[in-house]
Amino acid sequence: MNQALLILGTPGVGKSKLAVSLGQRLDIESIDLGPLVKSKKLYKRYDTRTRSYVIHEGRVKTYLRGRLHENWVVIATHFIDQLIPPIRVKLAIVLRLDPIILSRRLKARGWTERKVWENTESELIDVCLEEAVRAFGKEKVVEIDTTKLTYRTVLSRAIAAVNLKRKTGRFRVDWLSKYDPIVLEKKLRWKNSTS
Repeated sequence: MNQALLILGTPGVGKSKLAVSLGQRLDIESIDLGPLVKSKKLYKRYDTRTRSYVIHEGRVKTYLRGRLHENWVVIATHFIDQLIPPIRVKLAIVLRLDPIILSRRLKARGWTERKVWENTESELIDVCLEEAVRAFGKEKVVEIDTTKLTYRTVLSRAIAAVNLKRKTGRFRVDWLSKYDPIVLEKKLRWKNSTS
C-alpha cells in the first residue's frame, strides 16, 4: 500500500524545502499543499481577512487519494484535519521553530500583525504537534526542533526518522517553559510596531 510522509508545522518553519529535499532523496513525489490548493483550485473561496484560501476538503482528499494510489508521496502542510486516512500515513514529521524567530520570518513575508501573532501563538502552544498526535498517534509522529540546526542536519534527522533509525513518539519542545504567552505577545507586538 502506498503511503504518505507528512512534513507538518506552523507556516514559516521550513516544511516546503524539507519536503522537496526529502522527496528527491527518497526518489518520491513531493507536494506542498498550499501552492497545490491554489494551482489546482482546490479551495472554496479566498478569505480577505486572513489573506488565504479556504481549502475545499473534499477536493483535496480526492486529489491526494489519487496521488497516493499511484505513488508514495511526501506532503508539506500545516493543515491536518483528516485529509489523509491515518492508515495511509507512514510518518508525520513536525518541524518546530523558536517563536521569536518564527515571528521575524513571518513579519519579513509581509504578513499582518494579527496573522503573525496567530501563527506564532500556534507554534508556542504546540497546535500542529497536538493535531498530528491526535490524528496519527504518538508512534507515527516525530518532532524536530529546527531552531539551532543547519538545514543539512534537519534533512539528515528527517531521513533517519523515515528509516526508523530514530525512535519516534518522543517530544521535547516546550516553548511554554521558555516563554510566557502574554509577555511574548506584548514583546513581539511592540517590536513589530516600532520596526
